[in-house]
Amino acid sequence: MRRDVFKAKNKRQINLIIHADDIGMCHSANKASEEAYEKGVVSSGSLMAPAPWFMDAATYFRSHPEFDVGIHVTLTSEWKLYRWPPVAPRDKVPGLVSGDGFMYRTSEEVAKHASGREVEAEIRFQIERVLEFGVKPTHMDTHMGTVHYRPEYLEAYADLAVEYGIPVMVHNSSPEIRRKVSHLVPVVPQYVGYPAQGSLDERKAAALKMLGGLKPGVYETILHLGGDDDEIRAIIGDDTHFRHEEYLIFSNPEVRQAIKDREIRLVGWRDLKHLAPPQN
Repeated sequence: MRRDVFKAKNKRQINLIIHADDIGMCHSANKASEEAYEKGVVSSGSLMAPAPWFMDAATYFRSHPEFDVGIHVTLTSEWKLYRWPPVAPRDKVPGLVSGDGFMYRTSEEVAKHASGREVEAEIRFQIERVLEFGVKPTHMDTHMGTVHYRPEYLEAYADLAVEYGIPVMVHNSSPEIRRKVSHLVPVVPQYVGYPAQGSLDERKAAALKMLGGLKPGVYETILHLGGDDDEIRAIIGDDTHFRHEEYLIFSNPEVRQAIKDREIRLVGWRDLKHLAPPQN
């Protein structure tokens, strides 16, 4: 394709990554995410290497290399009674381990206790764990945004992305970080979202409005999927329904028809390199 035709085509196209976070968190999240992939509801997702149901999810994606899945760099363990420790040995990352033996619940606590060296070690162990399970990650992103809480965390995140050759989510990063990883992520998707609160109908209407407002470009919207079951209710509590509703909203025929009518192309992270204009 000639360069001028390539540019014109991409300038007119709306490209959207519909991304499923927190895969591996629990069986309910895995089941809902896998179903969403198979039905074409999502075009991307990411795995939590420290989480209890990681092995189940990794086994699935190892047998489905056609699906776009990355590493959800996880430095926190936020739920009240459902926790996980780091992947790295605890004596290598003591600043990431709270008094109860698990990761801290909040990013603020991580930033208070963990050094950049410890965060770098943990991210490396998470990358290696995903690779050892036979999954080739399409990208890396960050759970609860923790890598943005200290500059040295973000540096470690970007440096390891470069070292392993893994594209990395840098929506809100500094120009220096973007330049560092630009050969891995030639196109940075623009994040778009819709309200996490409200009734199912209100949230569906907001999702339709978001889709209707997209202009040609590359975007990403992030979902947190789960089923309507006792397991995830026991973990999350009263807000469980919001995760199940995200699956219901984006699998809804009206929403899927809106994507089709607007000719929105669903893409994954591995597709981004093909969306970038050729370099001069």
